[in-house]
Amino acid sequence: MEEALKQARLPFEILINDVQDAIKNENPAEPLDVDELMSRNGHRLTWERYHSLDDIYSYLDYLKITFPDFVTVTDIGTSTEGRPIKAVRLHQNGGRTNKKSILIDAGIHAREWITPATITYMIREIVDNPQKYDCIMNEFDWLFVPVLNPDGYAYTHSNNRMSEVASTKASLSCTGADANRNFDHHWLTGGSSRNPCSDTFAGSKAFSEPESRALRDLVLANKDDLAMYISLHAYSQMWLLPWGHKEEKPEDFSDLYSLAKIGSKALETVNGASYLIGSIPDLLYIASGSSIDWVKGAAGVKYAYTLELRDSGRYGFLLPARLILPSGKETWVALHASAIELAKRIYADPASCPELSPEQFANS
Repeated sequence: MEEALKQARLPFEILINDVQDAIKNENPAEPLDVDELMSRNGHRLTWERYHSLDDIYSYLDYLKITFPDFVTVTDIGTSTEGRPIKAVRLHQNGGRTNKKSILIDAGIHAREWITPATITYMIREIVDNPQKYDCIMNEFDWLFVPVLNPDGYAYTHSNNRMSEVASTKASLSCTGADANRNFDHHWLTGGSSRNPCSDTFAGSKAFSEPESRALRDLVLANKDDLAMYISLHAYSQMWLLPWGHKEEKPEDFSDLYSLAKIGSKALETVNGASYLIGSIPDLLYIASGSSIDWVKGAAGVKYAYTLELRDSGRYGFLLPARLILPSGKETWVALHASAIELAKRIYADPASCPELSPEQFANS
């Protein structure tokens, strides 16, 4: 490859010399005494390493038991291989009576480990600091789906770290559909494949996959109260707007863009990470059948986004675990700022919630 590039006189840079070595060094070793960790914290998550699906679900069990008046954990579906797909609702009693909801999901793509780590960090930040977030919790309920694709996430921990898609039961030689090409809004109209062995296999039909159906059902069950939807992905450091299936923009593109700009500006104040803002085709490529296209185009939720988290390419999907905390902090600051602005746009009497300064957040 190097020789071919040199002969073609194309400039290039080697980012990772040995991918297997990068995989080996991505995640620190597991704590020696996992039982002691469980006994001390009530769960096994540390946000200092990437954890297994069982560890993540142990944290959700802990939340359900420890904060019964604040946290609700429900199964919203069952994966192809029979694993539960779980959703977490944070609901604070009090506040406005017409409270809307914000829905965030992660882990729809198996190899994007930073997204479940970031979403569970944000949950922890809220439940561990209730007084700090009293105002925004009075404005919105928060719905989180920490691992939308549990089969794929488990598969990348046990078999192929770089697998993007879903279950291993799809065929003997391939690993299933891309659930983010499986939603029934301009399904299979571009940027997706009919080939079962493609990373962008759109499934046998729209909503053929239990993972996309689980999110569909959750959205429809909360449709009347859903103010914003955000799907966490990695990597590229981008705040992506609909549409994905075509280059034309929605009529309210300027509204979506201005809210994204507020969020990305707040994000940059934490660690200096810069995010590009734009439609999916403008910044990446045509991608039909995505969750944000369906949530906006079919379910009618005005504000629907995809956030491509760290990094911009140096590590890619193999983001070192030491960057979990920076990612979690900056992403939560961004969503918090977006939620404050969203409240101003959708409520006649929005509360004056305080912004999060980098200094305040660093001490949390």
